[in-house]
Amino acid sequence: MVPLNVTSNLLAQSVRAHRESRGLSLGGLAEKAGISKASLSKIEAGQGNPSLEVLRRIADALNVPTGALLAEENRPQLHVTRSDEGQTITSDSGLSIRHLLVEGRNHRTTIEELYLPAQTTYRSSAHLPGTLEFLHCLTGDLCLGPAGQEVLLQPGDAVWFSADLPHTYSSVTGARALSVILYPPSALGVSP
Repeated sequence: MVPLNVTSNLLAQSVRAHRESRGLSLGGLAEKAGISKASLSKIEAGQGNPSLEVLRRIADALNVPTGALLAEENRPQLHVTRSDEGQTITSDSGLSIRHLLVEGRNHRTTIEELYLPAQTTYRSSAHLPGTLEFLHCLTGDLCLGPAGQEVLLQPGDAVWFSADLPHTYSSVTGARALSVILYPPSALGVSP
C-alpha cells in the first residue's frame, strides 16, 4: 500500500474552515494542537504532508474526528471505493489508514481500513470522551486495546472498545483490519 500525499486543497480548505469557524487564529490552533505555526501554515496552504499523528492532533484541537478533515462536502448517493482508491495516511510507526467512509453531519462516524506492518506497534492517544471503536481483523494477527485490556485478534475476530483512553495496535506478522469509530454528538458540540 503506497501512502498518498493527503495534503490537498480539500485538506487545506477543511482545516482553515474548521479553524475559522471556531474563531481560532493560526497560532492559537497550532498551540492547541502542539505543532508549530509554520507547519500549520503549510498545511493550510496545501504545501505540507502531515503524518497521521499531526492530523489527529489538529482534529483533537478542533474537536472533530480526523476523517472530518478529509471529508467531501457534496457526496454522491452511491460512492464506490475500489481497493486501490482512497486517501491513505501513514503514521511514523508504519500504521496506514485508508478512509472508506467519513460521515459528519449531525453525528460522527468514520470507517477506515487499517494496515499494520509486521513487528509494528502504534500508540494512539485518547479520542474524544465517549468515543467507541469497533475493529474487525481481516488478515494477520492484531493485538489492540486500552492499556491492560489488550486482546489478540485473528482473521474474522472483532472487538468493541472505549477509544477515549490511550490505546495501542500491534502485530507480529502484519495485519489488515476494518475500523469503525463512533464519536458522540455531545462531545463534538452537536446536540444529541
